[in-house]
Amino acid sequence: MSAITPAEFWSSCEKVLLAEEPLNALPIGIIQTLISDPTRYKRYHLAALSPNGVSVSPATEESIIGCTWMTPPHPLGMTDMPRALASHIVDWADSLGDRPRGFVGPTSIADIVTDMWCKRSGTSVAKSMGLIAHVLTAVKLPVHPGGKFRDAGSCDTEVIAAMTCAYTEETGLGTVDAAAAIEIRNQTARAIEMGTRVVWEAASGDIVACAGAAGPTPRGVRIGNVYTLPAHRGRGYAAALVAAMSQRELDRGKAFCSLYTDAANPTSNSIYRKIGYRRIGDSIHHTLK
Repeated sequence: MSAITPAEFWSSCEKVLLAEEPLNALPIGIIQTLISDPTRYKRYHLAALSPNGVSVSPATEESIIGCTWMTPPHPLGMTDMPRALASHIVDWADSLGDRPRGFVGPTSIADIVTDMWCKRSGTSVAKSMGLIAHVLTAVKLPVHPGGKFRDAGSCDTEVIAAMTCAYTEETGLGTVDAAAAIEIRNQTARAIEMGTRVVWEAASGDIVACAGAAGPTPRGVRIGNVYTLPAHRGRGYAAALVAAMSQRELDRGKAFCSLYTDAANPTSNSIYRKIGYRRIGDSIHHTLK
């Protein structure tokens, strides 16, 4: 477990994280979740980085120029920072009781860290996924595909959990075994109870697409887990769902919405650009063997 508490970590890293708030929506959301719900992750590791290296104790925010974190079994993440700090991240990762299963972060630093780690540990990369970070401040409404946008209810839990399992497998985020399926089902039920899962219901009454709001930041919210059932793709459901969800978040007072897309998926990238999202950065997710 981390030697620094989530609150101490936030105090040290708040300035550097909020300097690029849309780009750092993922770590901001993770830290805020750890502060508000310490039981959300069974284990976590947090560290701030100054020009002198890794700090696992509270530090003055003026000295912090980057941060890194890991909530097993999720990959070790990092913010953008000088490349010279890559070796310090690898040293820190090597000191943890949990071995990283992968690395995620801005391509320029994550590639170096992954290469160093593989050389040290003798492992190799099993799969790499390029990610594009997007931000939206105004929605361009797409053609309405029929049906309606609505919040997910408890009666939708099994359907959305099954869609989330499919999303996890299709995007390469992980293999869903029996234990993972149970965890996804529990997470889905909790998210629905918190009001952070939405669906697009076709005119037939069937759920054809789903999405979630995660990682709220002081001025924005991150949208993720966007999934359309294969038989209903190409009909505009995902675009309508994300547009409606984004507009609602803006109407509620958020200054922006952010999301990540697979760089190798031209369809999703085109869809989101058309409804108002613009590219703000590139990241990479390396999964280790």
